[in-house]
Amino acid sequence: MKVAVLDFGKTNSKLFVFGQDGRIIDERRTQPKWVRQGGFSVLDEAALHHWALSAVADAVDGHGVEGVMVSGHGCTFALVDEAALTHPILDYEQEPPAEIAARIDRRIPDFSETFSPRLPLGFNYGRHMLWLQ
Repeated sequence: MKVAVLDFGKTNSKLFVFGQDGRIIDERRTQPKWVRQGGFSVLDEAALHHWALSAVADAVDGHGVEGVMVSGHGCTFALVDEAALTHPILDYEQEPPAEIAARIDRRIPDFSETFSPRLPLGFNYGRHMLWLQ
């Protein structure tokens, strides 16, 4: 069975088509676009979604792909409901405003409780999720 793998990254998103022997037989790449919206740096998710749908359709038509796998970086998240995004996808390399960051950071438990170090920017989901509240 041939499989398409979508790998979504902040600066480079890819689709690889793997043959039954595990070798890459085709690939596509794009650079996701980040835009300013409402004071946030956010992903142009419509453009990336269109690219991904087109790339998968081409892989199915051109190579008979029968399965799709998805991979992504661990710092990006999308808030969704049953039908759509509930908020634009944030750029994890932006710091909340200082006064908000200070309030958020006071709420973050110690490493001994979470086993997650205190990280800047959006490298912990919680900081950005609390910012969105």
